[in-house]
Amino acid sequence: MAISEELIIFGATILRLVSRLISFSTTYLSSREISRQCSMLSVEDFQQDILTWLHIVEDRYHVKPIIYTYYKFKKQYLDTPVFDDYPYWIAHYYVDKIEYQGEWKFWQHTDAGKLPGIKGYVDFNIYNGSFYDLKRLCID
Repeated sequence: MAISEELIIFGATILRLVSRLISFSTTYLSSREISRQCSMLSVEDFQQDILTWLHIVEDRYHVKPIIYTYYKFKKQYLDTPVFDDYPYWIAHYYVDKIEYQGEWKFWQHTDAGKLPGIKGYVDFNIYNGSFYDLKRLCID
């Protein structure tokens, strides 16, 4: 099967995007650790800590990190305009449409997808934007 030039370009774009996500998540805490941190801090202090970390990553990589979070966590802890400048990857499973009303770049709508040739389940995501916008999200 011949691979088209468009598919190669798309694959390279996805790899650069994944590189950006990896740089964002290298110090990412587990959800259990984040929940523990949230219970020990006020929402405002937690938000300030997250914003400080986002600025450190942004200064280092010269791109805005993508915030990967689930819908309820976004509504509870990140629902303030200061975080609206960051692209969101919202994990919101088992619903027909995303309930989050703000801007989002990715919607992870299931963790139980199936693909031929892959054993087990995979995440399925929807991208909300153009191919050009996707390329702009990548680290060069």
